[in-house]
Amino acid sequence: MGSLSQREEDVLESLIQAYISTAEPVGSRFISKRYLPGMSPATIRNTMMDLEEMGYLYQPHTSAGREPTDKGYRYYVDSLMKREEPSQLEKRMIEEELRSNLEAKGAEDILEQVAKVIAQISHQIGIALSPRFEEGILYKLELVPLEEKRLLVVLTIKSGLVKTIVIKVESKLSRKKIAETSKLLNERLSGLSIREIRRSIQERLEYPLRGDLKLLKVFVDEADSLFQFDSPADLHLDGVTNIILQPEFTDRDKLTGLIELLDERDTIICLLNQRTKERDVAVTIGSENIPWQMKACSVVTSNYEIGGVWGSIGMIGPTRMRYSKYVPLIDYTAKLVSNLLSSC
Repeated sequence: MGSLSQREEDVLESLIQAYISTAEPVGSRFISKRYLPGMSPATIRNTMMDLEEMGYLYQPHTSAGREPTDKGYRYYVDSLMKREEPSQLEKRMIEEELRSNLEAKGAEDILEQVAKVIAQISHQIGIALSPRFEEGILYKLELVPLEEKRLLVVLTIKSGLVKTIVIKVESKLSRKKIAETSKLLNERLSGLSIREIRRSIQERLEYPLRGDLKLLKVFVDEADSLFQFDSPADLHLDGVTNIILQPEFTDRDKLTGLIELLDERDTIICLLNQRTKERDVAVTIGSENIPWQMKACSVVTSNYEIGGVWGSIGMIGPTRMRYSKYVPLIDYTAKLVSNLLSSC
């Protein structure tokens, strides 16, 4: 994307700020009066025509003003946006909400509160995704007998996070056999990432010296499901009603498509999984989002870390969002979540 002249940047920035505030096509006189009093409406109008020709603006109707395109928003976010850091009051409110929730309910429930706080402050959809265990290092594996043919598998990741899975076995196992199998699994799998375990478990469990062979075969045959941690419950959403109030979603088909996508959750989880390697705030705008239901939306996310395992928090809203405020908000909140979870 080529750079614009100073005049073009001034007009584009002013138009985007005006459109974010009003949700109405913006005319040259409005920009001249409110934002650029030293520039005549005629000059602004000519500049807007140039920006439209380059794809940064478009005119919904012949007699209307202009609106930003996704390309215009992208240039604004990358080159023009001036960050509005959260106020001390907002920071204190966010920290108090999350800290009190963490002390009362624990690490997993804090993510539900994160989504809620983001939605409250931004009036958009707040999102929070549980840590991605694929890169987590297995600390230990425990086998706990439940009923005659069921075992509880407890996986503990080095960060301290725990996942539990129930498996069925063909016949009743003695406690001694269960203990031997557990010891063998720990000897051969602990210290590896979940991704590595899924990839190489068959060769790592070859030629066992102890343990129950049938139970070990269950781990080999069902490794993809046993060590698969993505679940719709990993995604926390709040503030969906906020989006209904946005003028962009008065179109019933557009709104229905987005609500259905949010209800499915799997697509949103997949979208966020692709961003967990990002170490800075990530912003995708309109057509940059792959699901067609999100072409009218922007997604702002940042990642938090706990013991080398990463998760994501962020927001979803219309492309006409206040990026200058929301990008710093998500950045601050993600770092706060990392600090709070690391201090548990």
